[in-house]
Parts: sequence; C-alpha cells; structure tokens
Amino acid sequence: MDMVVKRPLLNVLLFCALAIFASAMLIDWYDGVGWHDQQRVFQIFLLCVAALAAWYVPVRNLNSWAFMGVVLLFLLGAISSLYAKYPAWAFLEWARYLGLFLLALLVGQLGREFRWQQYVVHLVGTCALLSVFQFLVSYLTVIFSGIHVFTAEMLFGGFSNPRFLAQFQVLAMPVLAWLTLYHFRCCGRMNSGFAILFFCGLVVQWCLALSLAGRALWLGVIVSSFMLVVFFPRFWRLLGVQATAALAGGLGFYFLFSVVPGWLGGDTFVQDSFRMGLSNRDVLWAMAWDMATANPWLGVGPMHFAATVNPVAAHPHQAVLQWFAEWGGGATLIALLLGGFGIWHALSFLRQQEAQDMDASLWLSILGALVVAQVDGIFVMPYVETWLAIFLGLALARWPRCGPESNFQVVSLRLMTLPVLVILGYVLFFDVPYLQENTYQQLTENGKMWAPRFWGVGWIPWND
Repeated sequence: MDMVVKRPLLNVLLFCALAIFASAMLIDWYDGVGWHDQQRVFQIFLLCVAALAAWYVPVRNLNSWAFMGVVLLFLLGAISSLYAKYPAWAFLEWARYLGLFLLALLVGQLGREFRWQQYVVHLVGTCALLSVFQFLVSYLTVIFSGIHVFTAEMLFGGFSNPRFLAQFQVLAMPVLAWLTLYHFRCCGRMNSGFAILFFCGLVVQWCLALSLAGRALWLGVIVSSFMLVVFFPRFWRLLGVQATAALAGGLGFYFLFSVVPGWLGGDTFVQDSFRMGLSNRDVLWAMAWDMATANPWLGVGPMHFAATVNPVAAHPHQAVLQWFAEWGGGATLIALLLGGFGIWHALSFLRQQEAQDMDASLWLSILGALVVAQVDGIFVMPYVETWLAIFLGLALARWPRCGPESNFQVVSLRLMTLPVLVILGYVLFFDVPYLQENTYQQLTENGKMWAPRFWGVGWIPWND
C-alpha cells in the first residue's frame, strides 16, 4: 500500500500547511510586519512541518551519486558556517536550504499521486487568480476614489517590492497555461468555465507583467520558451496559449494604463520594459566576486554577503555568485553539477512520448526561474524560492527516478530533519514573536534602509 494512503492525517496537515503558506502573498496576517517578513515566517512554518513529515515518510528520489553530492554540499556549507563571522546567521541560512531540499523530496514522494499534483498546481493557479482579483479591486478603487494615479505601488500588493511579483509570475504563468488546456480538454460546462477563468487570469497576469516592467521576467520567459520550441516542439499548444494571452494582455495594458487614465485625466507611472542599464547589479556582482576570490574554498559563510553593509542590496542578485561568495567554490561546483544533471535528466524525459503537457509546463516554470535567478534574488525571496522547491518536487514525482532506492538515504534524511527542526523551530518560537519590535529598533537606530535578505532589514550586523 502507498505510504501516502497509510497516513491521511499527514496529507491533511501538509495540505493545510501549503495553503497557509500560499496565503502569505494574499492576506496581511501581521499588522506592522512587511510582506517579506510575513512570507519568511510562513516559509519557516512550512519547512518545519515538512521536516516533521520527512521523518515519517521515507523519501528516496535521488540516485546514490546525486545524494552523496547533496550530502557533501551541505557538509561543506556546515564547515563554512562554522568559520563564518556570524555562525548563528550562517547556520540559519544553511538550515533553510536544507529544509527546502527536504520539502522538494517530500513533494517528490507524495506527489506521485495525481491528486497531489492537481492540488499543488491548482493552488498556484488560485493564488494567481486571487492576485488578479486584488489588482482589479485596487484599480477600481483608484478610479472611484478620485485619486487617478496609476502606479505599481498603489495597484499591487503581496510583496515588499511590486516587481518581486514577476518572480512568482515566471513560475505561475506556465501553470495557468496548462490549467487552461487541461480544463478545456475535460468535458462538461464546469470545466469549460474553469478553462475560461484560468485563461482570463493568465491574460491579466501578462497585463500586470507589462505594467511592472520586470526585465528578468522577459529573459526567463524568452529563454525557457525558446528551449521548449527547439527541443520539444510537440508542446506548441502551451506556447500558443501563452502567446494568445500575451497579445490580449498587451491590449489590456494599453487600455488600463493609457486609455482609461487619459479619459480620467489621471497620471500613469510605469517603468519602461526596454530600459537599459544593470540597476547597480554590476556593483553587487563585483563585490560578490571580490568576496569569492578572497575566500575561494569555503566562502565568507552562508548569508554573509549581508554581513558587509553596502548602499545597494544585501544579496548579489546572481545565484552562482551568491553561492561562490558565501559557500565557496567546492559547494558551488557541486550545486552546478547537480543542477546540470537535473536539467539533462529533464531533457531526456521530455523527449519521450510519455511526457505530457504538465511536464512541459513544469519545465517552463523551473527553467524560467533558474534563468531569472541569474539576474535577480530568486534564492533570497522566501515565497518564490519555496514554490521553486515545490515545483522541483513535482518534477521528481512525475519524471522517472534516476536510480535504485537506498535505506541509507532514508536514515540520512531523517537525521537531516533534526537541524532544520532545531534551528528553524528556535526562530519560529523565540524570534518571530519579537519581530516587529526588533525591526522597529533596527530602523530607528540605523536609519530607514530596507534591504531584504533573511528578514526585511537584512543586514546581519544590525541584527546580531
């Protein structure tokens, strides 16, 4: 009997934990706490639940070589944390990545049931639809309130910076395209209604993307779509849905941000999607490179780019440089090899006839997010990095496993749950209750300088 069926209460617990985490983009649960910190709290909660579940569910989704690579990766991260300037913060980052790894494997185990896959993708689609609803409500509020100022800061919520929404969109938009196709192919009036609903949500998401002008999103969408066309042209229907929605979204953007403000005599403030420049990313990349070359073996320690206060940001906005500077060259090389192995495995599976549209949509989401991570902070923002781990878990569930199962993995993974529960559990019970007070104190003593890393005020010396 399947392990999932034996533990229905565990399924319910994880369903609820995922739903609570998903709501962190939609509902302001904590008055006085920013979106970033709220999402971090909900992420910690979900990772603690996942670690508890991983103790009971034997997850065996990696072959022996890949698993040993992961063990060595986290061993190097632990050594780097021990030698870091602020070991407590380094181990906090280390435990978060370990929790995300366990979450991906857990979803990979439970997601072998199609109902689990359906739950996750429909949860993502629902979040995307509700964010569309929030935007439409905000838009109507601007019209009827008489303010008539159409800006991202006034129309979009859910993230400390409205353009962080683009990081979620690169994951969600391929899912919306698949949901449109899936319900369109199912029989019945209700499924036809769902297909129209998800397609309309995708159209408005494209409208939002144009208004946010996130260049990283365009890069991720273009690269992942191009790769799909080159390697897997038989999934052209997904791209057809996306292209149609993009065209309709462009028309909607013109109407909502040009025509309507013109009628009302209002003002529109949106950035140009084709603007040039790196927005100081070159400064951050140079700093990260200097850290990496000065500490090539173990890095400066996980999260420790934020240990040196600078006037730009608390993370390098580039995933490989972030790992190289903070975890060292050995851990970064292992991470790149594991990522390359996963991409090759995905390519091999998607070439087979058994691959379906859902597999292609997962490919588009994951590859798009990895591309965005090369110019943005995907592996810093709690909401998006958690969804990326969940999507990787779905890919593990749907794509054939890479090797034989091993009892050694079961025992090792159970041991890995312990530091996640201890470290993240401590933060959840002893730091979170004082989060608002500590944030106010840091901003008062050091001046208002939001720089998201672990918390919204992400500078480690300010928090230590």
